[in-house]
Amino acid sequence: MEEKLLPLLLSILAIGFSMIFTGANLLYGDINEDGSIDSTDLTIIKRVLLKKLTIDNITAADLDGDGEVTSTDLSLLKRYLLKKISKFPVESADHAPGSTDNCVPTIIKTPEPTPPITRPSTPTPTPTPKSTLTPSPTRIPTPTPKGKTTPTPWIIWEHTFTPTKLPSPTPKISH
Repeated sequence: MEEKLLPLLLSILAIGFSMIFTGANLLYGDINEDGSIDSTDLTIIKRVLLKKLTIDNITAADLDGDGEVTSTDLSLLKRYLLKKISKFPVESADHAPGSTDNCVPTIIKTPEPTPPITRPSTPTPTPTPKSTLTPSPTRIPTPTPKGKTTPTPWIIWEHTFTPTKLPSPTPKISH
């Protein structure tokens, strides 16, 4: 019986030590476990949130310590990569999952909204009735000018032409 108990005890110890060392080597934010926190890890979180990828161990991706990978974790990783924060909330010593004790409130003043532009309403113009002129025949003949008339120059295609009176053709009489 002791011969069977020894291998069982050794395997339990080996598993226990591997779990301890795995936890000690955990680097929050290093989701692909390549030893560095970079844009590849950010891409993995995005794909997990879009349900295009699943990860087995979410511990490195759960940066706020709430037990799940959310858009908050994505935002924290972005802020870390942009050097806005130096560590994740899950790494703080007093962090308890779900607690907000270590959060620092930030007051953000929202700008006053600009009032909407109101334009004065212009009345819709009412169409004026069109007066229709109906020409009626006139019985007064139009007078024709008598005497010598002065020819009026015409401008066509940027050339000036002065009309001249041509001699009337003489009829030819044949015998």
